[in-house]
Amino acid sequence: MQNLDHEKPPVMFNVGWENPDDTQYLWIMSALVVAAFGFRAAWLLQTGSAWAVATDSVGYLALAHGIRGGCGFAAVTTRCAAPEVFRTPGYPLFLVPFVNQES
Repeated sequence: MQNLDHEKPPVMFNVGWENPDDTQYLWIMSALVVAAFGFRAAWLLQTGSAWAVATDSVGYLALAHGIRGGCGFAAVTTRCAAPEVFRTPGYPLFLVPFVNQES
């Protein structure tokens, strides 16, 4: 016959607020998460935008400008180019609200 008592299963990692050692663990983990975020976010403090726009980014931005300028899924420089067949439209569509129509 089975034991029908609802006993808690053994816990491998008992991390919570009950034990003072747990709060120290949580502070250390929180500090590591904040430090990791800080190191990654520090990259964004660079001036200019050349560091963020790689060769592939130029193509996606041109497509976003084309969509915003009424060219459909085609890049725009001085006029609308041929429709793009190598890229999917998801990322350029995401970029459309962030590109300036005049540039």
